[in-house]
Amino acid sequence: MTSTRLSYLAQLPLYDTEKAFAYNYDRGPDVPPAEQTNLQFETHDDVPIYDARSLPETALAFDKYGFRFQSHPSSLPTAFSGSKEEVQDYCDKMTQFVREEFGGEHAVCCDFRARCNEVSSSEYKANIRGSRPGRDVVGPPIMNIHVDQTQDSGIGRIRRYLSLDEATKYLSGKYRSRIINVWRPINRPSQDCPLAFCAAHTVGKENLVPVDRYNPEFVLELYYLKYAATQEWYWIKDQRPEEIAVFCQFDSQGIDLTCPHSAFLDPNAPEGVGARESLEVRIIVFNAIEGAA
Repeated sequence: MTSTRLSYLAQLPLYDTEKAFAYNYDRGPDVPPAEQTNLQFETHDDVPIYDARSLPETALAFDKYGFRFQSHPSSLPTAFSGSKEEVQDYCDKMTQFVREEFGGEHAVCCDFRARCNEVSSSEYKANIRGSRPGRDVVGPPIMNIHVDQTQDSGIGRIRRYLSLDEATKYLSGKYRSRIINVWRPINRPSQDCPLAFCAAHTVGKENLVPVDRYNPEFVLELYYLKYAATQEWYWIKDQRPEEIAVFCQFDSQGIDLTCPHSAFLDPNAPEGVGARESLEVRIIVFNAIEGAA
């Protein structure tokens, strides 16, 4: 176990009457700060994060915790460069993995994200350009606790990646749809800014706050998390590239498996470790609902 500082959405009366929002781009010098964002965060120190490496691989039941860690050899080259071909091949293989792992009838990769804690020094920053619109640069780790989409925005996101025929079939109410993320470190173990996960059954629905993030082309609604002492956090110490975290970010059957997550600074990490580099893919998987007419 380690103890660290985590960043939560501040528990302000403001959010009872005004929706939380932020613009992800500069709207110009004439826009006052209050119209750029109303987000405020609060940090909590000494939050315990439990090392799942000390637990049996089956201890963290996905249908309770909303995530699990497991061994899975990487198909990426030892020195991942971020080329379009490498990324596409990896996304294809992880889509097949998620479909098989969850017994899905159909699966679609809807996104990927490369991150590095020293973006300016990333060896693959230039190569990844052109891989997919909006993912042509490497981003830094995200230090605010979040869920990638809400119950309201999840279906809209799924619909964008389906053909008309697929949407008619899989969004008919006869299928359960989930967005499953698969995260792994690349090039080295994750000691610098590893990723931690909040056990879904300890989150508390009342602690998930919908937030509008405005981009030039679209608005994304996601959740930020308010603090509660009952929340439980887990990570894998020194997670290796052949170890993955699999976690739920949307479930059409309800919010119960929603898994907030955040990067964090491990105070026990050795000095001078290499910067975190990671690759995350987001997979939509569809399962037929038994007995659905």
